[in-house]
Amino acid sequence: MNSVYLERKSTLQEKVDLLLKEVHNKQLDKLSKKALSEFTEHITKAKKARTKLSFPELLQESSKIAENNFIKSATVFHIAEAFNYNPALSKLQFAIVETSEQLKSKEKANLVARITKRFQNTFKEQIFDSLSSPMPDTWDIILNDFEVKKVAMFAPFKRDDGTYNFKLGLSEKENQDTAFQLEKTFWLKFRDIIHDFISEDTVSRILRNKFEDLFKYDEEGTPKIWKSAADVDVQYNKAKVETFALLPLFATAALKSTGEEIVPTVDISHEDELDGYDEFEDDEYADPHIFAHLLTNKEQNNIFKKLKRETDAIYVDAKRSIVTSTTQIPLYIYVIIAVLGWNEFMAILRNPLLFVLSIITVTGVYFAYNAEMLGPMLSIAFAMLEQTKKVAKEKLKDMLLDDDVRVPPSRASTQATLVNESIELDELRQLSNSSTIAVEE
Repeated sequence: MNSVYLERKSTLQEKVDLLLKEVHNKQLDKLSKKALSEFTEHITKAKKARTKLSFPELLQESSKIAENNFIKSATVFHIAEAFNYNPALSKLQFAIVETSEQLKSKEKANLVARITKRFQNTFKEQIFDSLSSPMPDTWDIILNDFEVKKVAMFAPFKRDDGTYNFKLGLSEKENQDTAFQLEKTFWLKFRDIIHDFISEDTVSRILRNKFEDLFKYDEEGTPKIWKSAADVDVQYNKAKVETFALLPLFATAALKSTGEEIVPTVDISHEDELDGYDEFEDDEYADPHIFAHLLTNKEQNNIFKKLKRETDAIYVDAKRSIVTSTTQIPLYIYVIIAVLGWNEFMAILRNPLLFVLSIITVTGVYFAYNAEMLGPMLSIAFAMLEQTKKVAKEKLKDMLLDDDVRVPPSRASTQATLVNESIELDELRQLSNSSTIAVEE
């Protein structure tokens, strides 16, 4: 009888313990989820508040807070030794470690994205400025600027021994992999910027502007005034040679100092290599030397032909301006003027007033001619003359009309009387003529 009682008691106790264990575990699971949520929330709030703690310190602090809150709440359910929270605490710690790794990866991706964006914005502007005003050593300047900016981006994370620490609580290998990923991203951005910027239209526009700067302006940036066709020819040939010599600069990114093409220091053939995904194995950029090849032969020929047409048009316009602005006077005209106007010249020389006035007039015409203002001044003078003639005609017409309208009454009656008398005399002559003819018959 006693053995039966003990057996049933043990069975009942096991069932009760099982039910209590189930309830206990559910409560601990809820506390674990709550603590894990508090862990992530604390990190988010601290980042928004711009905490001074480093990311590893923030993870450690948040982890301690979450564990302490869990232990404090789980102690209430520790009703017996069999109902302790140690297994649940171990699971919570493991979940916090996993979440921390995920947050580290996310933070690392954000850091790489921020650094890459900052690098791209500054370096892109430098490339555009350098390529828009090309020189023989443009690629040397661009590559040097690339290295300077790359070093500046790595400087906050580089140790004295040459290794890197991105202050995210990463392992040594993860830090070095992140540095490699950043450098690779920099080269990829370098490649994308120059390949997107350099095209047929862009290069044609840049070289045309370069030709105009060399052809139309001097070394100080002052516009040139053509004095002869020979000056146009010399300057055109010089500007043309210098401009067309820059076309290979856009075809291949090569250094002037060594003559070698720019080749990335890391393999950028496979952009997703760090992710273990080899998507770009057959990509057009699989050859590392393709980095420096910017224009095909066909594109270069098209640019050459287009640029030649545009430069020839600019040259022809300059020649026309010389022909239209230059007045060619035959030499014998000066001889005729000297012979026919000898007396007038002597009269001017003998008269001090006329001599001074002539000097002033000749000087004014000379300066107006050199300043290319003689044509506009003559145009204004002719326009004023025409306007004066027009006004004079209008005034004369008004005066005549006023005279016809304002004839005095006495004069008008006198004129009418004279008209009537002339009519009567004509009638008498006609009658006398008719009577003479009748008598003769």
